[in-house]
Amino acid sequence: MKLLLIFHLFVLLAWICTAQGSGSKQMKCERITIPLCQKIEYNLTYVPNMFGHPTQTDAALHAHQFWPLVRINCSPDLKLFICATHAPVCEENYGKQLLPCRSFCERVRDACSPVIKTHGMSWPEYLDCNRFPENSRLTVCMEKDFGNVKEKVKRPTSGDKKNRSRLIIKSQPKITKAKTIDKPDRTLKKTRLKDKRNFFEKGRKMNQNRFETCGCMCQKPFVYVNRSIGDGPTDVPSCALQCKEYFFSRSQQNLTTFWITLWSFLCLISTSATCVTALIDTDRFKYPERPVIFISFCFFMVSVGYIIRLARGFEKIACNPATNLLRYSATGPADCTTVFYCTYFFGMAACIWWVILALNWFLSAGMKWSVEAVTSYSQYYHFVSWFIPTVQSMAILAMAGIDSDPVSGLCFVGNHDNAMLTIFVIAPLLVFLTIGSSFLIAGLLALFINRNVLRKKGARSPKMDRMLVKIGIYTVFFLVPVAITILCHFYEHNNRESWEKSKNCPCVRVKDKPKHYVFLVKYLMTLVTGLATGFWVWGTKTVESWRRFINHIFRNEQERQPKAVAL
Repeated sequence: MKLLLIFHLFVLLAWICTAQGSGSKQMKCERITIPLCQKIEYNLTYVPNMFGHPTQTDAALHAHQFWPLVRINCSPDLKLFICATHAPVCEENYGKQLLPCRSFCERVRDACSPVIKTHGMSWPEYLDCNRFPENSRLTVCMEKDFGNVKEKVKRPTSGDKKNRSRLIIKSQPKITKAKTIDKPDRTLKKTRLKDKRNFFEKGRKMNQNRFETCGCMCQKPFVYVNRSIGDGPTDVPSCALQCKEYFFSRSQQNLTTFWITLWSFLCLISTSATCVTALIDTDRFKYPERPVIFISFCFFMVSVGYIIRLARGFEKIACNPATNLLRYSATGPADCTTVFYCTYFFGMAACIWWVILALNWFLSAGMKWSVEAVTSYSQYYHFVSWFIPTVQSMAILAMAGIDSDPVSGLCFVGNHDNAMLTIFVIAPLLVFLTIGSSFLIAGLLALFINRNVLRKKGARSPKMDRMLVKIGIYTVFFLVPVAITILCHFYEHNNRESWEKSKNCPCVRVKDKPKHYVFLVKYLMTLVTGLATGFWVWGTKTVESWRRFINHIFRNEQERQPKAVAL
């Protein structure tokens, strides 16, 4: 009796362990959400699949590697075959994954292998046709005419013991397609304006169709993302950059970090010294040169944005932790948005203040406006210089246009979208540069004319000479860096598609790669402009201002100390 009880307990424990082990790997039937496998002969699939992908998101990342082959239609059966392996049929009457037949696999392999070999690759080992069952009376597998599968095996009689373990499927039930809506992954969700201009749509489509030709496939550091682009059944998957992966080596990435660290701290020191000097001697900086102080403050904030990126790290700012990809079309998180506002908003505001500075010089030198007349429009200067960047920044946020720079890790705009780069970076900088240069040239000409007139009259103008030298030097320190920055943006805009195709398209003969020094020059030119503002406070007047300020502090400290009284 005891032995029988122990035996029953042993059987019960074995059954429980078996049930728990099988429950952890239990398959469940789900509606297909993989964008590539929409509108095929079935709409339900088992998860996990034969490759062990626990979710359809993981299966989609794997399946979408075959999208270029589907686009060029190397085999009319390829799409169904890929979906049948990555999203196997869920059939209630079967209870198991219905895998493709071996003949189905061989037909697709023979048709697409020549195309794959032309790109220097071979048929994947995980799709070895020997892994799939043969189409026979004893097995049930999936063929091209899946929707009309006829009776494969006769129903065994009660006396036929050999056939009791065979699968019996009389006929496949009719499967109706469900109306599904392709939605992007939540971690890649975008917020966009409902009504976009055609220019933006055309620009996006040009960027998104880079990989459609030539059988291009995402190669490291690019990976396919489970995201459908566009509308309708012609949606195409897109390639995305992995976190901290780009065309440059580890040593080049370390050099980039050192480079932006050096110049961001130098810019921070120079601009903070200028701003503090202006605070302790407010009467010294008046219009028309007061915009220099606001330019200095703007570049102080730009350097703060760089330092926030350095302090928080590349992954915290530039990478999406849920996907381990760079941020694309983002509106957050807070760290990324803060870096964006510091670098973009205040960068644009600095350029506008420079235009206002050039305008003030022109009005003072060319139009001979008095200081009071120029100062009377100060409220309009502030409105324009802060309102325009605000509108630009809000538009970018509304269109989810923030993305991360794969080289520096900064959150900016246009790092991956040429249309956004053109509209929100290149075009505004060109406009500001053109207007400011016009005012500067007019002001310089006016100063030379007035200087010659005064000399003819026998009067000397040392103050005007010093102002002329200041304008010339500051013109070089501002015009040249901004112009070089625009050229660097043009370089990225015109060559980005070539770089990506060189990496992902084997048929591209001439391999192109970005020049690392161009990015270093761009970051330098972005920050060195802030260093130029220190030029306005470097001199004996600044030393005198600080001396008076320090003496004033110590004098107040001495007055606060109790004085000794003689008895």
